[in-house]
Amino acid sequence: MHELTIEYWMTKDVVIADRDETVFSAAQKMEQKKVGAVVVVDSEKKPIGIFTERDLLKKVVALGFRAEDMKIKDVMAKNVITINASDNYITANRLIRDRDIRHLPVVDDDGVVVGMLSVRDLRKLIE
Repeated sequence: MHELTIEYWMTKDVVIADRDETVFSAAQKMEQKKVGAVVVVDSEKKPIGIFTERDLLKKVVALGFRAEDMKIKDVMAKNVITINASDNYITANRLIRDRDIRHLPVVDDDGVVVGMLSVRDLRKLIE
């Protein structure tokens, strides 16, 4: 593992959720693990969406919905952008900057989620 690859810098204990889970359940996971996003995966652990604190705030709380009554699939970002664990930090930085995202799910060569890279992780790399 090389220090400039995503695999070295990513968070390996990625928090995942099922598309039919409630928003409340996903929010509890985020709080328990102290993370800002969960990756929504299919039965093969491949990403089909991402749900973030911002989604919770803008799509649930601000609109007066109850988190217990909503499913992740109804509020997740469906066009999830991922990066391969073997890619380098320059590619990750470009994706995060150009797509204006804060969390980047990391996948292996089979497309299975293996980690998460955040803006905070990239800052540590640059410092």
